[in-house]
Amino acid sequence: MSLPQIRYAAACLALSVALPLHGPAPAQQAPVVDDLVRSMTATLADATSITLHVEKMFDELLVTGEKINYAGAIDIALRRPDRFHVSYGDDLSAKEVWYDGSALVLLDLRANVHGNLPAAATIDATLDAVAERYGLRMPLASLLSSDAYAAFADQVVESLYIGLHDVDGTPAHHLYFTDGATQWQVWIDAGEVPLPLKLVVTYLDEPGEPQSIFLFTDWDLAADLPDDLFTPQIPEGAALAAFLPRQGE
Repeated sequence: MSLPQIRYAAACLALSVALPLHGPAPAQQAPVVDDLVRSMTATLADATSITLHVEKMFDELLVTGEKINYAGAIDIALRRPDRFHVSYGDDLSAKEVWYDGSALVLLDLRANVHGNLPAAATIDATLDAVAERYGLRMPLASLLSSDAYAAFADQVVESLYIGLHDVDGTPAHHLYFTDGATQWQVWIDAGEVPLPLKLVVTYLDEPGEPQSIFLFTDWDLAADLPDDLFTPQIPEGAALAAFLPRQGE
């Protein structure tokens, strides 16, 4: 049993490296892209207790060639260094994931099955271990990392400052990145707290170049998160399934 390929997992905050800007600033000298990214990721890393809501829209290509757009939502709660809970649902799937410092539990709500994995002592080590051994990547996994900047510092080959643009009434720094196969656009709040407000991911190497769009809302960087939030809530009758390691493991 495995998590669906939630494509934005590794890409969500892969915003990094200080590369030269291309093109003139609209009215004044553009902010340095690397400085904006460092500020955003440092803000996330410094928060020890976080909750947020994410609205998601994404494309899927049918076997007959049509590109269909679906929608979903994600709720994330994490308490560093060793707790998180992710609730995910869209038009095609529904999952919950709990990590309590000793085990990681995945529940597939539609199939009514769950699986358990031994876990490391921290969020970062656990995410790395399950990705390497089982190929499981959590929704928006880089948000759960304590150092999103360093985690993806070698991926970006081009970056641009696009301008100061609006996200639902909030001025935001609009940035562009690519590694050649994937493009990311991110909007970072231009106010006192530089949080990501919007993310668009385009998969250039996939048929039809599908996109995923994420809107980040309801940020709380000092959330009061009780221990029982990270205790798995398994429905009665849910079957226990085994995680299979990747081939060669």
